[in-house]
Amino acid sequence: MPSPFTWDTSKPAGTDGLNIGDDLLRADKATLRDVLRTLVPFGTPTTGWRAVQINNEIWLTANAAYDGASWNRDDTSTTAHAIVFEPASDRIRIMQAAAAANPITWTEYAKFTGGSIEVAFKAAAQIFEGKTVTLTTDVKALSLIPTWNAGGVTFTGIHLDVTDTASAAASLLVALKVGGATKFSVDKTGLIATASTTMVTNLNADAVDGLHKTGLSSKRRSAVLVIPGNPAAGPGLSINLIMPTAGTITAIKSTCRVTPSSTYTYDINKNGTTIYTTQGNRPTRTNADGTAKKTHTAPDVTTFVAEDVFSLDIDSDGAGISDVAFFVEYDETGQ
Repeated sequence: MPSPFTWDTSKPAGTDGLNIGDDLLRADKATLRDVLRTLVPFGTPTTGWRAVQINNEIWLTANAAYDGASWNRDDTSTTAHAIVFEPASDRIRIMQAAAAANPITWTEYAKFTGGSIEVAFKAAAQIFEGKTVTLTTDVKALSLIPTWNAGGVTFTGIHLDVTDTASAAASLLVALKVGGATKFSVDKTGLIATASTTMVTNLNADAVDGLHKTGLSSKRRSAVLVIPGNPAAGPGLSINLIMPTAGTITAIKSTCRVTPSSTYTYDINKNGTTIYTTQGNRPTRTNADGTAKKTHTAPDVTTFVAEDVFSLDIDSDGAGISDVAFFVEYDETGQ
């Protein structure tokens, strides 16, 4: 386009305020006029739209003029905008330059290439934000339907690569909500959380095949310490139990095969040291307990790490009991 065009607001209302060079045919002028009116309302001559061809690019600009060497704002107190058409590359670019002294340094905010869209945004509450709409039919808020058709290519459906220079520990890679309440999330370490369960990790088809969903999503675990038979009081009477993960103890329970005729007092150790520093809270089994499940007072020490070793002592023995099992229930905090 050899000559630029601008809106001329000095023309009376209802008349044609678009100035286009005589180089264009009348039909081309009419088409261009219709296109421009869909892009921007009538403006002032200084901030109106211009079109200029630079090499193989066609620039449509507002508040920006090209002098053959550089771009300059008509009004340095106002943002400049540009739409750049690159027919040879099948590409359209959206450019912007904030109010500043001339010459202009353009920033690319969006690029459309052969049906693909690349977007880069200024700092905002949301980088990419959709319009708020109310749907009454099954209109997909987001629907991606690619076809993968190359056996030697490893495809990626959705890609997000965060550079975590600094962020809170609870930062989320994904947060799916209903009515503002989070229903599914993935934090930056890869932990998954759902509305009805707590976090789980490392889900894969081989590990979870055949499990119920409730069991799959739970991190509650139980470790068992057993004293077979009826040995006399003493330390380390159970087989040592190596904890496979870190965790926090939530309950201590026990049962036995034969009812005692008198009271037994037990102690649970972590790496050889009691987790019941309050001696009066140590677990007991009495004749009244029978062989039924019994929930004991929580220990003073409840946290442990992977590879910690647990064992069971008898602090004081009674008579008659046989085959005692203690269940250490805990919430897993790592793998």
